[in-house]
Amino acid sequence: MVRRAWSQAPPMNTPHGYNTTCLNGHVYSVGNIYFSPEVLYVDTTNLEVFGPWKYLSFPPELVKCTPCIPVIPDPTENRILVHFYGGQLPSPSLYVFYPPDRQNQDGETGKWRCLNSNFLGWNRVVDAVLLDGVLLLHGRKFPDLLKAYEVDTGNWLNVQWSTRVIEEGFSIDDCHFNFDSLFCLDNTNRILCLAVYSPIVR
Repeated sequence: MVRRAWSQAPPMNTPHGYNTTCLNGHVYSVGNIYFSPEVLYVDTTNLEVFGPWKYLSFPPELVKCTPCIPVIPDPTENRILVHFYGGQLPSPSLYVFYPPDRQNQDGETGKWRCLNSNFLGWNRVVDAVLLDGVLLLHGRKFPDLLKAYEVDTGNWLNVQWSTRVIEEGFSIDDCHFNFDSLFCLDNTNRILCLAVYSPIVR
């Protein structure tokens, strides 16, 4: 029998660091207004927390930059995608972070790499997910509600709905959606879900 229970985690070093994600069972926070990355190591087998939170080093060009919401985990490649703007960056940029192994966390704090130094349009992004190496961005003002960016090639892909009609009398073209979240429900069958509290019909 597996015991499931809640346990209290130690507080973050940086207050209000709610821009977080999980990768390989560990919790990563990058801050929101100011970039301040830190990690909380978790033993998911024994449900133990290896506190306290530990700061992560980062390159000087990211000092005083602002990380955008959301932070995107990529378990397949063991990395985390973060979009930045401001600070010393000449334009908004997409970075990737490769965490160290848990065994080496005392001697290494991971590596950062810039994937795209001119990644515009994130200010319209409501939510995002990564599927098969493609970053899917949802924005309420995007013409097709979604944009698709192939991470490794740096190419933008065309997005096309298989049908514009969702159900009888209810289509993409005659409705304005205020979707709040984008989920990947099934990696195997590539099922995405856009969640909305209530659509507003024009």
